[in-house]
Parts: sequence; structure tokens; C-alpha cells
Amino acid sequence: MRKFIFLFSCCMLVLIPGILLAGAEQQTAGSAATALLPREQKLIEEGYRELKGEELRNMISGNTEHSDTGSYFYHSPEGTFKGKSGQSGKFFSGTWTINADGKICRNWNSQYIATGCSTLYINDNSKDIQWLDTDGRWYGTKFLTGNFKMY
Repeated sequence: MRKFIFLFSCCMLVLIPGILLAGAEQQTAGSAATALLPREQKLIEEGYRELKGEELRNMISGNTEHSDTGSYFYHSPEGTFKGKSGQSGKFFSGTWTINADGKICRNWNSQYIATGCSTLYINDNSKDIQWLDTDGRWYGTKFLTGNFKMY
């Protein structure tokens, strides 16, 4: 079995077969361990933790997500969402659920937006929330009570 080390440099992934870095643990296919991205590691060092499972469901369900990009999306308790993009000004909708790993997964009714699961981090002191989207983009967000924009 060949072993690879993954090195991340800005926007490129480099695979180097058979090379282990000092202090790196060996991982083989099927290993449960996952490496944190630099931004995730920084958030954890700054006191953030992953927001997931029922805690995440309770925060999202029946409330409106308002991101620092200017977007507003209402997430109904029935598992649908709808809202307006702050970047394009277009309206979008779809379905949402919390998967077995406790992450929010959204299926967009648009061919232009990546469907998939996202990871959220919360700082319990500041209540700041950071969202790692399916496409790898980060943004700050907060949840407003109810259907804030009446979508």
C-alpha cells in the first residue's frame, strides 16, 4: 500500500508519495482521522468549536441565516429554505437537513450553486459564527429569529 502526505499551499494540493513530515501521523485509507485546514485550526485556537447535530438544527430551524455577504435565507422546520443572495441579488430555494455527521446539508434548486454539506463554527464567548461552505468559501453568519425577511 502506498502512503501519501498531503500538503496544502494556498490553492493547490500537492501529493508526495512515501514522504512523512516530522511529527505527522501515518494515515491509511479508511482512517477516521481528518486533517484540519489552517483556517479551521486558527478558529479552534481562538476558542471556536464546531456547531453540529441537534444544537445546529435548533439554531437553524425556523430562523433566518444572515451572512456577511448580505444574503438572507429562511430555513423552515419542514426542511426547506428560501432567500436572496447578497452577491447576485437572485432568489434561491431548496431543501436542508442535518446529516449523520451533524453537518447542515443543502440541496439547492439551482444548477449554479454546489449542493452539499457545510461546517459551522461558533465562538461561545462572542457568539460569532463562521460558515465553511460546500465550495470551500468561508463567511461569517448569524441567525435571526423567525422568517426575518418574510420569504
